[in-house]
Amino acid sequence: MKIGLVTCKEIETLLEADQDLIKLFGYKNHDAMAVVWNDMTVDWPSFDLLIIRSTWDYYLHFEAFEKWLMLINNLNITLCNTVEIISENSHKFYLKNLQKKGVQIIPTEFLDKTDHLDLSLIHDKDWQTAIIKPAVSAGSFMTEKFNKKDILSTTAKYTQIVKTCDLLVQKFMPEIELFGEVSLIFFGGVFSHAVKKMPHTGDFRVQVQFGGQYARFSPKPSTLQIAENILNTYTVTPIYARIDGIETASQFYLMEVELIEPDLYFNIVPEAKGRFVDCVLERYSTRI
Repeated sequence: MKIGLVTCKEIETLLEADQDLIKLFGYKNHDAMAVVWNDMTVDWPSFDLLIIRSTWDYYLHFEAFEKWLMLINNLNITLCNTVEIISENSHKFYLKNLQKKGVQIIPTEFLDKTDHLDLSLIHDKDWQTAIIKPAVSAGSFMTEKFNKKDILSTTAKYTQIVKTCDLLVQKFMPEIELFGEVSLIFFGGVFSHAVKKMPHTGDFRVQVQFGGQYARFSPKPSTLQIAENILNTYTVTPIYARIDGIETASQFYLMEVELIEPDLYFNIVPEAKGRFVDCVLERYSTRI
């Protein structure tokens, strides 16, 4: 089986930790290689299976990425995760659907594209501070924290943005600064490992480019059960899934379900690479 590990131009040889996947698939007698999603020279029909790993620029070229997904679908090439899962997950309004199914998300207002942005809505809530971000984004792109006294300046900054894209406005949870963000990684619906991500002092963003620090983590049994319940809401179980959220003293609040191109933290938990490869082959090697 010929396998493409799909990435972007900026990481065309994959993350260092992901490069071992090529060897691991090779040990199982499958030919795997890195391939850039928007490289016009790629012979896509030559691949039996494509696994999205680090297409970390997709939200900057979203229309082109959607066309690429349709191309792969029309060519009847197996994509992991599926086109349907990725398409739904690419717009963060999927959180609204999960909320309707009983999932406890961070308190959120979903703002459709508009010519008249009004952030005064937080005056009617117990939100002293809020987070605003586009519905299609990654890596804290265009994500800012603001409080009630900043409403006018924040409105001015996002007035043009909301004309072309939907926004999320979320209650700022101080636990993110105190206890960090928890990521639970699942392969084929089975829990593999968890990582806690702590932001740099004075920041709320946990990504490493903003000074975030990551470490292995053992989630509470109740948190693990909630994450499993979230995955059970999907008709088709994703091959890989990362459940990101915040553990408070009494509750786990979902931040995001990452089903497109999440870092699976193989650099922190290297033994998980083998579990990932086995999961992929268990599902697809006999179907293709």
